[in-house]
Amino acid sequence: MNEFQAAQRKRLEEPAADIGLEPFCAMVNSNYKCHELALELSNSVMEALTPYYAEQVNFEDTCKGFLEVGKEALSQAVEVIFEDPGVKELISKLYQKGILLMHGGAFSQAIFGLLLVFSEHGLSNHYV
Repeated sequence: MNEFQAAQRKRLEEPAADIGLEPFCAMVNSNYKCHELALELSNSVMEALTPYYAEQVNFEDTCKGFLEVGKEALSQAVEVIFEDPGVKELISKLYQKGILLMHGGAFSQAIFGLLLVFSEHGLSNHYV
């Protein structure tokens, strides 16, 4: 599990624009699912172990690592969206017309709605 997280972290070091939106959304989904599965595994293993051995096993860091990688992937997905030339142009037009405050909230809601569509489990709920 730690090797998987290390590979994901290495991928996150690449420029966000080179990776694209879909791989980031896949990372969010994968890491959220891995977090859930690691928690289930942890519970099963801890129930099966004697107290002596249970004290020596630590799944917490691994489970937390999946959420950290997912959070970073979500952050970079947002970066990809806001670095998109079309989105920049739209924000610029809204700002220039002085209606950013009126429509900015709806625009942001639409963008994050798209992210949640791509990220089926809504990892962002863990960080709100």
